[in-house]
Amino acid sequence: MHDRHARTSVWIGTARTGRYLLAITLLLFASDGRGQSLDPQLWVTDDEVTCIAAKSGVLFLGGNFQVVAPATGALAEIDLDTNAQPRSLGRITTESFSLGGVYSFVADGTGGWFAAGYFTQADGSEVQNLVHVLADGSVDPAWTATANSFVRAIGRVGSTLYIGGEFTQVNRTERLRLAALDANSGALLPWNPGANGNIHCMVTDPPTSTLYLGGLFTSINGQSRGFVAAIDGNTGDLEAFDPGGDGPIYSMRLDGNRLCVGGLFRQMGGQPRDNLAILDLDTAAATAFHCSTDDRVQAILVDGTTLYFGGEFQLAGSVPRNRLAAADISSGQIRPWDPDLDGGVSALAVLDTTIYAGGSFHAVGNESRERLAAISVNSGLATSWTAHSTGEVRRLRRVGDLLIAAGSFAGVGGERRSRLASIEIPRGVVTGWNPGASAWVYDLALDGSMLYVGGSFFSIAGQARSFLAAVHASNGNLVGPLPSPSHPVKTLELNQDQLYFGGTFTSVDGISRGHLAMVDLSDRSLSPWDPNADGEVEAILADGNRVYAGGTFSAVGGQPRAHFAQIDAATAEVTTFAPQFNGSLQCIVRTGSLLYCGGAFTQVNSQSRGRGAAFDPLSQLLRPWDPLCVSGSLNDIASYGDTFFLGGSFSSIAWLTGTSNLGAVSAAGNVDLGFLPWTGATVNDLVVYGEQLFVAGTFSRSSLRPQSGVAAYDLDRMTATTPAQLGSGLRLSVDPNPWTEATRIGFELERGGTLSLEVFDLAGRRVRHELRRGLGPGPGWVTWDGKDQDGRPVARGTYLLRLRSGGAQSSVKVTLLR
Repeated sequence: MHDRHARTSVWIGTARTGRYLLAITLLLFASDGRGQSLDPQLWVTDDEVTCIAAKSGVLFLGGNFQVVAPATGALAEIDLDTNAQPRSLGRITTESFSLGGVYSFVADGTGGWFAAGYFTQADGSEVQNLVHVLADGSVDPAWTATANSFVRAIGRVGSTLYIGGEFTQVNRTERLRLAALDANSGALLPWNPGANGNIHCMVTDPPTSTLYLGGLFTSINGQSRGFVAAIDGNTGDLEAFDPGGDGPIYSMRLDGNRLCVGGLFRQMGGQPRDNLAILDLDTAAATAFHCSTDDRVQAILVDGTTLYFGGEFQLAGSVPRNRLAAADISSGQIRPWDPDLDGGVSALAVLDTTIYAGGSFHAVGNESRERLAAISVNSGLATSWTAHSTGEVRRLRRVGDLLIAAGSFAGVGGERRSRLASIEIPRGVVTGWNPGASAWVYDLALDGSMLYVGGSFFSIAGQARSFLAAVHASNGNLVGPLPSPSHPVKTLELNQDQLYFGGTFTSVDGISRGHLAMVDLSDRSLSPWDPNADGEVEAILADGNRVYAGGTFSAVGGQPRAHFAQIDAATAEVTTFAPQFNGSLQCIVRTGSLLYCGGAFTQVNSQSRGRGAAFDPLSQLLRPWDPLCVSGSLNDIASYGDTFFLGGSFSSIAWLTGTSNLGAVSAAGNVDLGFLPWTGATVNDLVVYGEQLFVAGTFSRSSLRPQSGVAAYDLDRMTATTPAQLGSGLRLSVDPNPWTEATRIGFELERGGTLSLEVFDLAGRRVRHELRRGLGPGPGWVTWDGKDQDGRPVARGTYLLRLRSGGAQSSVKVTLLR
């Protein structure tokens, strides 16, 4: 690794004090993380992964997830004929496990799709809530449209795209929740009716060029319209159609000369209609169809003489119907069809005698179906088809034998796995191993063919096991019982025939044990070994005749020990090695001759340390190594040659953006600029296995890709960051700095493309983001006026500006003096 990552940085000031005295720190470095070779084959999860372990070509996962699925991103194509692994359309990322993603999409007429929603990355590039996905699944780099907030609806008539949502700007020009774009280029068109409230849904009538809109608005183009409106797509003029609703609309469907609407209203088309109505397009009056629900309707589908509708309701037509129902389209009479879903329905599609439903549900009747299901038209029962999703499915569209799905998911077409799963390396596909746990799994320890599991569960593989269990790594079968702690187990450590475990428990099998205990694996009995910590133990390392413990405790064995203790492995007595940490420890690892510790501390033995520290266990001396992690916690450390990978909830390493939550430093503590993965949320666990780094956490994306819960990086193909790379592609200057009113950021693009400007405070929070697309090569400039994304002045102080374009980026620290 010595030659793999050249580094360059210019620091002015004193880093060791934790305060930088200067106004400017210039960093130029390459790539948005793609140089690290993120493995796109690795399946993803629908919730947090707390722990991972790897052995014999298998990666084991533990956490709080229920689904493991291919990493498709938030727009995917499912082949209903072959049931092959879904195809990603644009690899669009979500902002979190439940927020953002694709809210609507429309065909481009050439096999591709225009997608709209709330997202900032697609196919490894930066976008802003709008994207054009080509027929081959890649993102169109020449299409330039952006919106500054949610785009919830999109429609196309010929070469014109219409969008609606919550935005106030499109392509940096004011547009109040409605806009029209050139479908070929993404250029903004003059059409500009404006709405005084959010647009939730839209349907187009191409023969008449009419747009029907639903949402939260009460006026369009300055004229009164209650939640439903029709607009001329050519002129933007409001049409006479005015059904006069009294509540928000969430779904629409055209059916000949009728408009079906669903939402949360009591009046529609001049008649009492609770949440569901059919309107005559000529008169805007409600038809005879009358079927009330007790809560919102979010999805509508017409199939012949039947109207299918889904939402959050539990009564339809005064008949019990959980979230999905069917009614006669003429009268509103409820059909006997009753699938009985346990969560909301947001999307519907049909193929022959099968209804496809998407939403936030987890079961159809007695059958587990995570957020996507196929339901028989005849019986109302879930079919054998499964394609579990990692997040809410908001839109479905059938095209022949293909089902296009959109939502907040990172993966679709997956398998259900309750908090325990294994993935085949290197294919990245989930295996059949499926023991299942009833609650959180916090740690795993592998020993040959045995996997030890700690957590807050009460059962494993359907059998009673409280907080500690052993299962076969090959078949998932439960092994005979281990001692039972009184409270959850947070950490495990194996040392030959000894299994150490720590957590929040105060007894094991009714015998007093203060947060730390050991099982003799020769007979699976509780050992007399009893150090007795007075607080939670979150990290254990067994090293020869010594056991190291870290956590939130203040004493062990009656002796004062601030979050760290060295314990005799034979006698359970604490040794004299007693460094003083001012915050908790989450990890302790041994690499070479040194111990490395990570946690939430900022001082060790009254010396400054940024959430990480190293000791010589023989001399007991604190070493100079200091990763300078800013805020949060350093949760795990993994080594690869002379590189140390760091994972946690920190905002940056040594103030460098691009190193939040996951980064790398050298043995000397220098930041490794060859590893900038841009993981968007907390990292819990790290494992180096062969030439791969596996990462687990709460993140929904990594390296601008839809990689939720777990990710893998191929370390043997990590891109070197050479001085030649650092100096190319994007040159930057700032004037003035410090400044009071506005500062001008000059740049020069070696190649044209997209330019992203982001502003961060020193806690790592992004306060401003601007995106400019379609720029040519050469010089240019942008300004920052000291305001946040909502136009509010920020406080005086130091901020970090980051510009990115293509594979290059540049950051500069600036000081606002007002």
